[in-house]
Amino acid sequence: MEKTMRIWKKLLSVLAVLCMASSAALAAEMSELSYVEPGGYLSGGVGIDNRQAMRERGKHYNLHLAFAQARTGEYLTGLSVSIRRQGHKEADAHYTDVGPWLYVRLHPGHYRIRAEYRGKTRVLNTDVGGKGVNHVMYWP
Repeated sequence: MEKTMRIWKKLLSVLAVLCMASSAALAAEMSELSYVEPGGYLSGGVGIDNRQAMRERGKHYNLHLAFAQARTGEYLTGLSVSIRRQGHKEADAHYTDVGPWLYVRLHPGHYRIRAEYRGKTRVLNTDVGGKGVNHVMYWP
């Protein structure tokens, strides 16, 4: 009986350690996902798993961009994107080799987005708020 009690105590100790370790890992992951610095971004969306991961994290970003071919709807990658807030002379953020999805965390305001794909440039003006906005930019 005493031997059984010692075994149970050891098992409970091991379980307690495992629970604390997993709680710490979960807390670290949640803090990483719950706050994204302004200018922080995610880019990807190639493949089902990658799209799913971006959808899960997307709520932490208030600008969601997608890039596609106009005729086929085929997603595009390898874009260069600059984002400039109204009233600023220089870009607030510049991203290279992004797509087909780009999620960015910005301060609320009016922005001009300039995206370039294979030498062709598209410009989009948008208002970004706390909840977020979605846009698709197309190339012929």
